[in-house]
Amino acid sequence: MNSDTILILGYGAMASAIAQGLNGKYSMEICGRDRRKALDFIAKLDLQNTTAPESKSVDFASNPHAINIQDKILLLCVKPYALASFAYLGQAKAVYSVLAGISIEQIATHIHATAYVRLMPNIAALHGLSATTAFCSVGTASMISAQEKREPHMDLPDSQACSTAVEQTDSLSQQLEQLKRQAQEICQGFGEVVFVENERLIDSSIATSGSAPAFLALVAQALVDSGVMVGLSRVDSRTLVAQTFVGVGELLRHYGPQELIDRVTTPGGTTIEGLAVLESSGVRGAFMQAAKASVAKASATNAPNHSCTSAQPHAPTIQNTTDSQKTLVPKEPNHE
Repeated sequence: MNSDTILILGYGAMASAIAQGLNGKYSMEICGRDRRKALDFIAKLDLQNTTAPESKSVDFASNPHAINIQDKILLLCVKPYALASFAYLGQAKAVYSVLAGISIEQIATHIHATAYVRLMPNIAALHGLSATTAFCSVGTASMISAQEKREPHMDLPDSQACSTAVEQTDSLSQQLEQLKRQAQEICQGFGEVVFVENERLIDSSIATSGSAPAFLALVAQALVDSGVMVGLSRVDSRTLVAQTFVGVGELLRHYGPQELIDRVTTPGGTTIEGLAVLESSGVRGAFMQAAKASVAKASATNAPNHSCTSAQPHAPTIQNTTDSQKTLVPKEPNHE
């Protein structure tokens, strides 16, 4: 079993999926506003090596619950608005977030950590079949201090300053690779993971995996109704459609979508007749517009003027360095 402790904040459907995937592989803690619900969550899922620590009340009116995250891996599985409902004590080894539309920069204003990972899993995580997108970022408090003291390097010879920069970049790269290995191990507990090199692509993956199960379920419902319309029982129609989706999922591992269409479609046959109706109805374009709308909604949520009330107003924020690496810099205090 891994020596790290994973603290899962939340006890909803996604927390359940992730906890089941990690059961027996890590020591876990389940935390939220209601400890009784956390204990029920542990019992219902029969989670091993798992506890439900108290979330102590503190004196912040907007942050009544404090949780100890020191040297733990924190998984945020709450609704985005609930991020500010807790005071996070200490510095986590890493923070993993499934909060749609909440950027690493926003998370970092609430939580101190050595590294941050944004995840976009989908509901299939409940069965260990999630298609998850991940973006990883590294940054530590010591790096903040180093950045604040970097000006004296201006007095160093160019070669020495360059050597220092190279060493820091190499260190960041190593930390990032270690973080990706950890993220892959965690995510594979509830499906497959694809890493992206730009955080905005997390929101983009709503089109391909985050919202896609609902889009495909709409297609499935239409096909079930079609079966009923032409004489099949609803039970039989649903069974056939469900298995067809399983089969298509496996086929797409071996063939591209167009190649699969070509394999099913014969000249003058039944499939091309149906495809012609779908194309004339603009189904392909409708799906693309639906996906675009979902991504736009996430992007609007993630806009700079959208923020959560912070329990720690002077916590660090993220500053972009490259598409694949970000480091922490201190946020300027508000003097108003």
